[in-house]
Amino acid sequence: MRAAAAALGLAVLTAAPGDAREAPPKVLLAAPIGDDAIGTIAPEAWARYVTASLGSYQVIPFKGTADPSLDDCARAGAEYVFVATFERRPQLPGLATVNGRTAAKANRIARNCISGDTVVDDVVDFESDPPAPADGASASSSDAWEREIPAALAKNPIVLDGPARVLSVTPPLVRIGFRRETLHTGDVVSDVASAKNVRHPSQIPLTVTQVFDDYVVALFDTSGPTPERGDLVER
Repeated sequence: MRAAAAALGLAVLTAAPGDAREAPPKVLLAAPIGDDAIGTIAPEAWARYVTASLGSYQVIPFKGTADPSLDDCARAGAEYVFVATFERRPQLPGLATVNGRTAAKANRIARNCISGDTVVDDVVDFESDPPAPADGASASSSDAWEREIPAALAKNPIVLDGPARVLSVTPPLVRIGFRRETLHTGDVVSDVASAKNVRHPSQIPLTVTQVFDDYVVALFDTSGPTPERGDLVER
């Protein structure tokens, strides 16, 4: 009976519509300005530059004043929390500026909201454009960075793994949006959190039975908790 149910479930799963593409990660973003850099760049410009650098992700702006916590990330339903702080970059005496340029940096930290692990911790350096000539139109603080910051961030892209989600459930089988090169038949993965990224009290083990181009089919024990559509799956 179990084998027949599994065969029927597999037929339903493999005949399901082609919606197996992985959704891009949701990122809760904070883009603060350090105290020493206030007035160096407009806050809305810095937020715009950082958001544009995360164009392949689903960005959720953080509305708080302090750095976002993992709890804030969970409430936002995001997979990652990303803090990019704009600060002045100290230079050696006599080298604070070159040809009127301002030295700055971005301290970037990204954390996995489910595991709490830090997945990015780096610094990107910037130098502003020279100030406008005295007889020309005055340039705003944002204009001084409009070439430098996008170019520097593009050279240092943030890479965050896309979430693997349960796409459909036909007990005792589930369909999960993993790619072929990452999993093999017999591998065991875990359903770790709900569609809203709330961690389960206990993980649900899933055994891979079929591997396709952009999804896998896996078996779970029907005597235990049942996975639900949208659940987060990790290796």
